[in-house]
Amino acid sequence: MKRTKEEAQATKKILISKAFMEFLETGFENSKLEVIAEKAGVTRGALYWHFKDKKDLLESVIEYKDMESIEICSEIFDSELSPYEKLNKIISLNFPDIKTKRKKLIL
Repeated sequence: MKRTKEEAQATKKILISKAFMEFLETGFENSKLEVIAEKAGVTRGALYWHFKDKKDLLESVIEYKDMESIEICSEIFDSELSPYEKLNKIISLNFPDIKTKRKKLIL
């Protein structure tokens, strides 16, 4: 059964999402492509159709997360927030530990 481009893109996005979570939970070195494929509900062959290997999948995860961050930052910059509020929101989203540590230092 031939899949549409939209279905293929949806599958690729699910694989990237599941890989991201698996890399966070088990680490890149300990992650297994078979597990990622299973969590995405696809075969290992389907995963290899989209990605050459685990490194290629990691690069796609990084690229996807970078694009996601750029979109979020663009929305913040285009908002009606003050420059200070924009900067604070960007820092809170990208560097949550800074805000937490600052609060701890103030208390």
